[in-house]
Amino acid sequence: GGKLRIAVFERGSEHPTGTFPETEKAAAAELRSPLNPLGLIELERFKTIDVIHANGLGGTSLINFNVAIVPDREVFLASWPKEVQRLVEQEREGVGGLEEYYGRARRMLGAVPYAENVPLRRVDAFTQIAKNAGAQLQLLNLTVSTEDRVTKYGVQRRRCPNHGGDGTGDNTGSKNTLMTNYLPMAAHFGVELFAGIE
Repeated sequence: GGKLRIAVFERGSEHPTGTFPETEKAAAAELRSPLNPLGLIELERFKTIDVIHANGLGGTSLINFNVAIVPDREVFLASWPKEVQRLVEQEREGVGGLEEYYGRARRMLGAVPYAENVPLRRVDAFTQIAKNAGAQLQLLNLTVSTEDRVTKYGVQRRRCPNHGGDGTGDNTGSKNTLMTNYLPMAAHFGVELFAGIE
């Protein structure tokens, strides 16, 4: 009823389509650091894993290689709120659970088994790697556009050109990020978006 005001604060800047780095030098210039607090790409090093994530309106979805994976249940049983843990337990018992929400997210993000219908050279390479390791390749859902269109929230989407450049951002308009779906929807319904917040 218009009584609630909602705002989204994003640590990084807004990165419109066409402004993402496409060379190593340009990507290096986008590394987040004390001298570049609004840098797009942040690298965190830990003892057993390195994490690359993004700072920008849309967060890590800007550079996540478009992979949409449903997390293992155990992820939610560690430190998530009790309400989420209860949903996970319900799902384990076959009553309700998170699957409804995963379905909603897949639809909103346009997550599709892309490589099942489009031949990609990297799939051949990963298939051989898996075979050499004694494993079987599992194709993942990707969040890319499969057609040229304008969304119901006015965002131009382009058919994915299979350029493989989504790891540092998408300049083609084919990557389905939070900035191309959830955030335009939120803005449509009056949510205020603030980027560049440190």
